[in-house]
Amino acid sequence: MQGARTTGMKYAVRAMLIICMVGSTAIKQAAAQDVTLDEIRARLDAWEESIAQFRVVWETTYDPEAKLAHESGVGGVQIIARNDWARSARGEEHWHDVGRYDGEVHLRSLHVRTAEAIAYSALYDPGVSVVERPSQLRIGPGGEGWTSMNRRPFIGLWMTRQDAWLPSALQELPARLEGTVEWEGRELPFLIVETDPTGEMELALDPEAGYLPRTARAVALTEEGRRLGATFETTEFREVKPGFFFPWRGREINDYHPCTWEIIELQLNEPLDPDLFKKIEPVEGTFVENMLTGEFGHHGKKPERAAAAQIDAPQVAPEGPPAAAIASRTPLGVILAGIGVLLLAAAWWMQKSRSGAKAS
Repeated sequence: MQGARTTGMKYAVRAMLIICMVGSTAIKQAAAQDVTLDEIRARLDAWEESIAQFRVVWETTYDPEAKLAHESGVGGVQIIARNDWARSARGEEHWHDVGRYDGEVHLRSLHVRTAEAIAYSALYDPGVSVVERPSQLRIGPGGEGWTSMNRRPFIGLWMTRQDAWLPSALQELPARLEGTVEWEGRELPFLIVETDPTGEMELALDPEAGYLPRTARAVALTEEGRRLGATFETTEFREVKPGFFFPWRGREINDYHPCTWEIIELQLNEPLDPDLFKKIEPVEGTFVENMLTGEFGHHGKKPERAAAAQIDAPQVAPEGPPAAAIASRTPLGVILAGIGVLLLAAAWWMQKSRSGAKAS
């Protein structure tokens, strides 16, 4: 009798555990279905509509002990990139890169897109000319996908190929919700966006931050299967005005060149300095590639060769701006040593890959 009672209790406990497990699963599935894609789009649309124009400055700090740093011979060197990005209500754009390691400026680039959709991209190389004189300048159409500039804090939120924020991009890109993913003990809606026929973007959206992407990861669709890229994570959103959140701190997670980033300054819907969007003029000795007029070569007198850095053709500019492309017709004269070049070359390759994908 005692054994029968014990056996009965065991079965009752098992049944209760099964019921709890099933109940827990049902709750998780229900939670995944609590929000629809249309509701997410509506929240994201409201976020984008709150941005008429902006200017944001951030710094990215690279791990000095990363594999990339040691492979490029600058292991242990502190490498910081400072990015200044502005867009006006008229469609003008300003992008300024400054790359420093161990406190010294190594490369600086400036990019401007005018209201007439003409893009100016300049590389300022202290080894060739003084800082305020562009050593290289590219002028060309500034339409869709005009640069491959790395907007690291906004990967997943800004869609470079569409030249638009995620809400606008979702009006033309196929997307689907696939349940939830866990992030620090919370279940976040998991959105997959088909960015092109050979790629997707996986986004974990945070309801507490207006469904902005908490994590983002690009996926390449290959014949061998899905190839996952690095994970970009926003570790802090800041409520800069009631109900409006903005990415503020984050990191890139990978085994090759991990880094962290932090917003330094944000101007939201404030008047912007018109000089930010002023076209860049060549000076004597600037190497120019003008895709609108066909000019290709040094403007005026060719600069004398510098002892530390000789230049016969454009080099690659920081974080993959269009100036990287001007090396395509002639060989590189000098490749700057260190991690700056590898970062730039990677961005240049990204731009070339995009161009090849569009051509095909």
